[in-house]
Amino acid sequence: MVGDSLSFFGAEAGCNNTAGGDNSFFGDIAGKNNTTGSGNSFFGAGAGITLVSGDNNVAIGKRAGPASSENNVSNRLYIDVEISNIPLI
Repeated sequence: MVGDSLSFFGAEAGCNNTAGGDNSFFGDIAGKNNTTGSGNSFFGAGAGITLVSGDNNVAIGKRAGPASSENNVSNRLYIDVEISNIPLI
């Protein structure tokens, strides 16, 4: 993993991060596919797993985050219990 100010807790959390910085991922496979996104905070198993390069996102809940077709969005808040383009909040 490469990047500054990283906090990854959980099996494979943030394991593909190559250049993103200031990320905090908590939960198994949280943020697993993030490579260059920065300023992201993901809380829950699989939270933010579809995001690859978006910045300044927050995903709270198991598998919370956008559908895979929106893998580079920025400045979003997801509070949910599944991957969806229509979050609970």
